Amino acid sequence: MEQQYFIEAENLGKVYRSLFGLREVKALEGLSFKLSKGEVVGLLGPNGAGKTTTIMLILGLLAPTSGRLRLFGKDPKEVAVKEKVGFLPEESYFYRFFTGEEILHYYGGLFRIKSNIRKERVNALLLRVGLWEVRKRRLKGYSKGMLRRIGLAQALINDPEFLILDEPTAGLDPIGTREVKELILQLKSEGKTILLCSHLLGGCAAGLRSNLDALSGKGHCRGADWSGLGEAGSYRNRF
Repeated sequence: MEQQYFIEAENLGKVYRSLFGLREVKALEGLSFKLSKGEVVGLLGPNGAGKTTTIMLILGLLAPTSGRLRLFGKDPKEVAVKEKVGFLPEESYFYRFFTGEEILHYYGGLFRIKSNIRKERVNALLLRVGLWEVRKRRLKGYSKGMLRRIGLAQALINDPEFLILDEPTAGLDPIGTREVKELILQLKSEGKTILLCSHLLGGCAAGLRSNLDALSGKGHCRGADWSGLGEAGSYRNRF
C-alpha cells in the first residue's frame, strides 16, 4: 500500500512582490519534502532563511508562487484540514484580561468542543504544562515563560494530529526548557507529528535522544529534499 504523508511539498517556491511588482524577494525556491505520521522534524535556519514563510504556506495563510503543497492530502486552506493542526507561533498574543483557564476554554469553544470534554481537556493541559496553580490568574500577570506554556496548551486544545511549534522553548528557564522537550517526546510517543522551528540547533536538539531533520538556509531556502539549503548543508535523522 502506498505510504500516506501528512505533508507533501513539491518544488515549493514563494516570491514576495511590492505593490506594483517593481521589487521581488525570493523567500523559497525549489523546496521539496515529505512528512509522515509520528515524525518529529526540525526546521532550522537563520533569520531570513524562509522558516516563517514555510509555516505560513503549511497553515494555508499564504499561497505558493510555484510548486505544490498538500496537507493531509488536501489544500492547506480547507477548514477541515485546519481542525487537525495545532500551532504555537513564535510570539503569542492573548487577551490579557483572560485567565489561563479562560483562554483555553475560549480556544476550545472556537473548535466547538463540547463543554464537558473541553473542561476535562483544559484541566489536563493546565496540569501538563505546569500552570494549574496559576490557572485563575489573569494573563497580564503571567511571565514570558508562563505565556509560552499557555501558548503550548492552546496549540494542543483541539488534540491535533499535527503540531507546528515555532521556537517552543523561547523565554523558558533551563528547567522549563527541559520540561517542554520531555513533553515533545511524550507527544511523539502518543503518535503526534511535530514540526519544530528554530534558528538555534540547541533550541531543538539539545537534551533530546536523537537529532532532528535540519533545514539550514542563507537568505532563502533552495534546493530539494532539504539539500542545497545554504552553506550549512543539512542532515536528516529520526527519533
